[in-house]
Amino acid sequence: PPSAAVAAIAAATQCKRDKSASPEARKPAKYIRPRQRKSKSALKNDSDEIIAAASLLLVTTAGGIMQRLAEQALNNTQTISDAQLDMFASWSEWNSQPPWHREVSHLEECTGLPSKNILTCYSNNIHPRRAHLLGAVKRKFEFGDDGDTYLQNIAVAVPLMSLKH
Repeated sequence: PPSAAVAAIAAATQCKRDKSASPEARKPAKYIRPRQRKSKSALKNDSDEIIAAASLLLVTTAGGIMQRLAEQALNNTQTISDAQLDMFASWSEWNSQPPWHREVSHLEECTGLPSKNILTCYSNNIHPRRAHLLGAVKRKFEFGDDGDTYLQNIAVAVPLMSLKH
């Protein structure tokens, strides 16, 4: 879904900001070379391409969980009172979305990046910081006028996210 790409960009941007704020990143470069395209075998697990794919894995995993929760919440409700209407509006929005969950093999196919590198980056860098990164996604959609208000509660998925892929 298009919203997944926007959310993944927000997570990847936050990840890069955090990385550039580290003391290691602030060291001056001895010399500057133009960036060259790396071959698949030369990709580092913290390259921009791998971080972007791992961020997409984070967002699609969280979105898939939110859709599963939405389906459960809506199926367990016979009648909705006016007071509950606002609470269920977000679940209805999640439930009406096209499927968000993506397997790592699908991301590998779409990006051309090895799934091993995506999973390593996700496991080591993204998953441990999932609450922080999904919080950045929430903030992006909280004050924006993108219309995707259901993404404001994507961080609800954090405790349900495991490293199984």
